[in-house]
Amino acid sequence: MSSTPALEPSPDAAATARFGMWLFLASEILFFGVVLFVYGIARGRSPAGFQAAGARTDLLLGTVNTGLLLTSSLAVALAAEGSAVLARRGFAAAALLGGSFLAIKGIEYHREWVEGLFPGPDFALADVPGAELFFTWYFVATSLHALHLAIGIGLCLLLAAQPALRLRWRTGVALYWHFVDLVWIFLYPLIYLVGARP
Repeated sequence: MSSTPALEPSPDAAATARFGMWLFLASEILFFGVVLFVYGIARGRSPAGFQAAGARTDLLLGTVNTGLLLTSSLAVALAAEGSAVLARRGFAAAALLGGSFLAIKGIEYHREWVEGLFPGPDFALADVPGAELFFTWYFVATSLHALHLAIGIGLCLLLAAQPALRLRWRTGVALYWHFVDLVWIFLYPLIYLVGARP
């Protein structure tokens, strides 16, 4: 009976994949670093507007989404180091949790649209200096994060469905997924905890 060495990555291939992922993540850190830097500058210029706008975000939905992403990181960590069966289930669970995050974010976007919090001519907080700038940054930052999360969901589904790719790429995908979750850990307090709530 023949073994299946083709499914196992060579040490060189695995190291190359990890190095490539770290290089990619370094560029992403620079990218999101700029996003966070812009937030710091803008909030420094309009602290009252940012507090007033931040108080209009949905703390409950943001907190639920944070819990979903932290749980998905656990699933991915187990998947990256576990057996083939655990890897398949873990990546599938992470994709499901990530999809739930995006669905909740969609509900949140809809509420903000209805409440007139989307920047533009009918912005509900137009009389509060800096509030529109907060929501402009908010929609840009969370949309970029959602795009990265959607890519991660696709990768997790691919690894859950393709055994040959699962063994070779699970560590790289796990690094990417944890990075996306880490970005959210930075975004969460900047968005949901900046404003005083009644």
